Amino acid sequence: MMPFTGARVRLRRIFDAGAWPMAFDAFISYSHAADGRLAPALQRAIRRLAKPWSRARALRVFRAESALTANPHFWSSIQTALGESEWVVWLASPDAVASEWVKRGLDHWLSTKSPDRILVVVTDGTWRWDADARAITGTAVPPTLRDATGDEPRHVDLRNLTRQEWGTLFSSGVPYHATCPKWPAGM
Repeated sequence: MMPFTGARVRLRRIFDAGAWPMAFDAFISYSHAADGRLAPALQRAIRRLAKPWSRARALRVFRAESALTANPHFWSSIQTALGESEWVVWLASPDAVASEWVKRGLDHWLSTKSPDRILVVVTDGTWRWDADARAITGTAVPPTLRDATGDEPRHVDLRNLTRQEWGTLFSSGVPYHATCPKWPAGM
């Protein structure tokens, strides 16, 4: 008999019941061309959100460029990180819609998790909720997300902010839900 078998069985029950904590609170998905400068700033800001003084970060955030090294198994690493994330923060832009990697990530998320766990940050393009059709439309909306939602998704619209204003917002320490009413208070 292997030592610690009882503990392993108890841990397996917790894991199978879905009570095991996720490795990441959020996974940031974005086009490197469009939002390569915004994504790291957003990652730093989310990590600092409500951070106790005694901890290095309040929330664990996955962003491929900061979490992955040169890896021949890039896609499987992305799938694993998505599977171990509570939320996806999707930086919406026409470039993100056109990105094959962003599309694959979003498709994977929607095939395994709820669209209600996607937080959208619109950075460029058009984004509009059509209440009559109960659908989002625009150049920053991928077809898979448009087809997966029946209610208006949570989103933050940063299209009118300048890069300088982004920096101010992300370094101010102000909770995002206080400045952006559509950002959920629980995130």
